Amino acid sequence: MGAFISLPLTTMMAVPLFSSYTTSLNLLFFTLNWYILLLTHPPLVVELYGILIMRLLFFLIPALIFLAFDTGIPSVAVQIKAQGKYALPTFSARRRIGKVVVVSVFNTLLGVGLLVGLEVLSTKVLRWRTLLSVSKQLPMPWKAVQSIFWGLFNRGVLQYLIHRFVLHEGRSPVAKLHKSWQHSVASPFSLVAAYDHPLPYLLHHWIPLYVPAIFFRTHLLPFMVIEAIVSMEELLTYSGYSVLPSAILVKGMARRTDLHFLTKGKGNFAAFGAVDWISGTSVGGDVVDDLKAEWDKHDMDDKVQDGADKAGSLLDSVGLNMRKSGRKLKNGTASG
Repeated sequence: MGAFISLPLTTMMAVPLFSSYTTSLNLLFFTLNWYILLLTHPPLVVELYGILIMRLLFFLIPALIFLAFDTGIPSVAVQIKAQGKYALPTFSARRRIGKVVVVSVFNTLLGVGLLVGLEVLSTKVLRWRTLLSVSKQLPMPWKAVQSIFWGLFNRGVLQYLIHRFVLHEGRSPVAKLHKSWQHSVASPFSLVAAYDHPLPYLLHHWIPLYVPAIFFRTHLLPFMVIEAIVSMEELLTYSGYSVLPSAILVKGMARRTDLHFLTKGKGNFAAFGAVDWISGTSVGGDVVDDLKAEWDKHDMDDKVQDGADKAGSLLDSVGLNMRKSGRKLKNGTASG
C-alpha cells in the first residue's frame, strides 16, 4: 500500500519541478494527479502517507544520515561542528546514542499516529468530517500561501509559550521530564529534536504544529508544505553544524538552539528568534543581530548608496533627454 500511494504522491510533487512544460500545464498535471490520487485512495490513507512521507524525507532519514556521518567520520564532522568535538554525538550523548535513536523514531511516528488516531475517531466513530481538509479541489495559490504563513506563525508563537512557561518554568512533572530527557544531552544533534519524553515532546512539537491546522482545518497540501518546512528547520537547527544553507536565518537559528542547550534552557525558546527578541529572552544575540551582521557582511549600506546614486543619475539623464525633446518639439512648432 505504501508503495502504491507514495509513488503517485511523489510523482505529483515532482511534476512541477522536473518537467519542461509551462506553469499552466504543470498546474493542470498537478491538479489531475491530486484528483486521481483521491479517487483511487481513501482521504485518510492519503493524509497518513502524505504526512509520513514529509516527516521521513525531511527529518528522520536525513537525521539518521547525519548521525552516521558524525559517528562514522568524526574527524571530518568535528571540522564543521559549531562546538567542535563537544558537539559530536559520541561526546554529548556518550552511551545514550542508541536510546536517542529509538526514542526519536518512536516520537516521530507517535506524532503522525496521534493525528491519524484523531482522524479515525472523527471520521469513523463520531462520523464527522476529516480534521484536515482533504478536498479534491485545490486551494487557490494566495490561499495556500496564507495557510502556510499562518501555520508557521501560530506554530512559532505556541511553541515559544509552551517551551518557556510549561517546560522551563516551575517545578511541574512535565518540566522535570523535559530537563531529565532532552536536556540530558549536552549539545544537540539532529535526532535530539525528537528526543524527549513523549509527553513533553507532544507539548513542544505536536500541539504547536497540529492544533492550529486542525482548528482552522487547513488543506492537506499546504499543511504538507508546513510539515516539510518544520521538519527541515528541526533537522538543521538541532544539527550543531556551522556550515548551513542560509547564513542569515538558519545559521542564527542553529546558534540559538546550541545556546539554549548550553545555558540549560535560560532563553532562546523558539528557533526563529522573533518572539524571543520581543519578549527579551534571547541569549547570545537575537534575530535582529543576525540581520544586522548579514547586512554589514555584504556592505549593504554602500550598495544601497550606490544604487541610489545610479538611480539619481538615471533620473537626471531621463529628465535631460525629456527637456531636449521638449525644446526640439517647441522649436519645430515655432518654425511651422
